Amino acid sequence: MSGNRKLDQAYADLELNPDATMADVKKSYRKLSLKYHPDRNEGSPTAHDDFIRVSNAVQIITRRDQRNKEAFFAKETKEEDDEYEDGAEEAQDPGMPAN
Repeated sequence: MSGNRKLDQAYADLELNPDATMADVKKSYRKLSLKYHPDRNEGSPTAHDDFIRVSNAVQIITRRDQRNKEAFFAKETKEEDDEYEDGAEEAQDPGMPAN
C-alpha cells in the first residue's frame, strides 16, 4: 500500500497492484475500458459508472507518475545547475582580475 487511499483505490479499480508499471496500467485500462464501455453494454445500469471509474483511475495514476517524473528531473536539473555554478567560480581566466 502506498499510504494514499485515492491512489490505492485507483490501482484497485484497474485490478492492479500498486507496484504495477505504466505499461501494466495502460494494458489494464484498455482491457477494462472495452469491457465497461457503455456502447458495448447497452442496457447495463452500471456500465457507464464503471467506465467512468476506470477512466478516473487511470488519470489519477498517470498524473502521479507525471509529477514523480517532473520532481525527479527538477531535482536532477538543480544538482546540475549547482555543479555548473561551483565549476564556474573555480574556472576563472588566470589573465582576468578576481572579482
